[in-house]
Amino acid sequence: MKDGVALKEQGNIIITESVQDLENGLKEYSYTINFDELQHKDSGRYELQIENKYGKISTTGWIDVLSKPEIIGLKDQCCLPNDTIAFDAIILANPKPKVTWTRGNENLCNNENCEVIADVDDDKYRLVFQCVKSEEDGLYSLTAVNDQGSSTASFHLNVKVEKPTFIAPPEDQLILDNHPVNVNVLAHGIPKPTIEWKKGDERIADGAQITKNEDLVYIIQQSSPDSDQLSSQLEISHFRPSNAGTYTVVAKNEIGVTEVPFKLSLLELAPKFESKFDNAKEVCQGEDLVLQCKVIGSPIPLISWIKDGEQLKPSEHIRLTSSPSGILTLEIANIQPSDSGAYKVIISNPLGEISSLCAVAVSPKAEQPSFVEPLEDVKVSVGEQLKLQARVIGFPAPEIKWIKNGIALHPSTSINFINNPNGLVGLSIDNVQPEDAGVYKCLIANKEGEIEGSSTVTVCAVEKEPEFIRELHDTNCIEGFPVKMQVKVLGNPLPDIKWFNNGQEILPKEGRYTFTETKDNNYCLQIKEANLKDSGLYEVVASNAIGTALSKARLQVALKTDESMPEVPPRFLSSIRDVNANEGDEIKLCAAFTGNPVPEIIWTKDDNTLFNDESTLISCDGKHVSLIINNAESSHSGTYNCLLANPLGEDASACELNVRKVYKKPLFTQKICDQQHLINTDAKIGVTVSGVPYPELSWYFQDKPIIEGDKYELINDGDHHTLVIKDCTINDHGVYKCIAKNREGTDITQGRLDMLNELKKHI
Repeated sequence: MKDGVALKEQGNIIITESVQDLENGLKEYSYTINFDELQHKDSGRYELQIENKYGKISTTGWIDVLSKPEIIGLKDQCCLPNDTIAFDAIILANPKPKVTWTRGNENLCNNENCEVIADVDDDKYRLVFQCVKSEEDGLYSLTAVNDQGSSTASFHLNVKVEKPTFIAPPEDQLILDNHPVNVNVLAHGIPKPTIEWKKGDERIADGAQITKNEDLVYIIQQSSPDSDQLSSQLEISHFRPSNAGTYTVVAKNEIGVTEVPFKLSLLELAPKFESKFDNAKEVCQGEDLVLQCKVIGSPIPLISWIKDGEQLKPSEHIRLTSSPSGILTLEIANIQPSDSGAYKVIISNPLGEISSLCAVAVSPKAEQPSFVEPLEDVKVSVGEQLKLQARVIGFPAPEIKWIKNGIALHPSTSINFINNPNGLVGLSIDNVQPEDAGVYKCLIANKEGEIEGSSTVTVCAVEKEPEFIRELHDTNCIEGFPVKMQVKVLGNPLPDIKWFNNGQEILPKEGRYTFTETKDNNYCLQIKEANLKDSGLYEVVASNAIGTALSKARLQVALKTDESMPEVPPRFLSSIRDVNANEGDEIKLCAAFTGNPVPEIIWTKDDNTLFNDESTLISCDGKHVSLIINNAESSHSGTYNCLLANPLGEDASACELNVRKVYKKPLFTQKICDQQHLINTDAKIGVTVSGVPYPELSWYFQDKPIIEGDKYELINDGDHHTLVIKDCTINDHGVYKCIAKNREGTDITQGRLDMLNELKKHI
């Protein structure tokens, strides 16, 4: 047995047995083991065991074969970079050898990438490369040394490497504006290459911004289908003209670099509809309208929305959208009749222009008028245009009435009404004057109900220096008769008026002079009884902060007797004509005469002598006699006679004056009547009144004036007026009164309003 294992003849081992007889029947056995050529493997413990039926014996011995090292099993190997690979060898030697792994002069025990393993007892030795690098390709040696000699074995490590190549290279592409583009490549190389992308000379990083001020980014994705392959994708989610250009994909490893250029270009395409609007569409009021079309074009077309020839802009009511796929959408929520019209979308780019149009008709539902845009208070300067505008909806189309300060307005050369089909209503005055100021109300009504809008118009006068609209003119007068000199002056601020005679200011305190001023800017100086000293130059100076204006004329006061002419009796050269006039007019009864000396003049009405007073002025310039009546009334009607008398004789002339009645006392044609009303509802009290001039109305509750506000609303519709009492309570129970008043008189109507929790029906 060798090392405990049964040993048989083999190879260089020969085992022999010899037998020799001894006395007493015993036999002598001799066993011999011969080694033809002793080898290292023959070293070991040998044991001879002998056994018979009487027992068992054994003997042992050692054979220690001295030998120089013998290296077995070392082979060349091939691998890829970054692989882990091991070289194994068996070294037979006695005594045990010293083993060294080397590459050239480098002892690999000192190489961090190498691990040397030795199983000395089993004569096994291993060299392990943890992560093979391409530069580790080459010839290596294993050397084993003992005192019997040394052995060296060489082996090759072949590291397989290749420069990168593109199995699937990039391709040039034409891309529609704002469409996505993907570029895919597959690269091979040993070691496995890396891939990067460039535009021009600039490297593209994953997630990098394409252009400044844009959210668009490059997206780069990579995967490894095999150990020596790498795929990569460059994605642009929305390709724009600025993205066009030459790109390069670069594959590199330790062996080399491969670059492949390619082009991404914008595909130019004139706008084209893939689907268009319907030519016409009918929708019901309150529904939602959606118009949609699909368009393609590159570069991305410009989109313009038009309604009835005007630019359409998005709002809370109108939504305009476009998707990357080219779908254009117009949405109008809760559509109204005012949204009816021709809707058009215009699509254009440098290669062309197209459009699609849809006529939208909105079928209205019966609806009480309401304001979309109410009237607003307005301030306007004199001479400018006044425009009051509101936008209303309602069906059927409402009737519009305008009222100013309670008086109905009608179209005229100065007032224009606006009433457009799109719901725009209004009033305009081209050349505003101060008298146009006031409260304007717009009454809007259809069979479903009515509403009222109000606007307070303030007319701001333009600052202006004084200007004489009516100048002083030269006047002749006979001594003893009154003289009236009159001018009309405009200016803002209202000018200050001063009168001068021969350079000396005429002061109001002088009793012979009377100064009057009217609302229409007429200014008068009247001398009660003129004398010769009153002759001379008269001046009127009008001044304000802006400037000054002057008007002047001469007054010639003559004696009653002209010494240069023969004396003659008075005679009318023409009769005084009959006159018809209206209440409020200024009336002048006038006739020419001759006479020297100037006669005494006596005017009578219905045989009653007339004298100068606030409404009557008798004057004479030596050639004409006149009677002026201011602000005529019906009581001035009658027969007027003028008597001329001097020492040589007399003459008379008569005429008829008819002053037509124009003014009328207020009269309520619809009076307030007693009524009952439910609590927590609105009560309405209506009246109708007439009168000239149109009367002013005042409302009272329990004899206390009613002021329009949150509680009370006053509605004026021509001659009809309504008091609205809102959200009635028990405190609104009582007597309501309306008083109408003008220059002719007053009319009063009143009634009782009772508040009830419920109205009882009488059977």
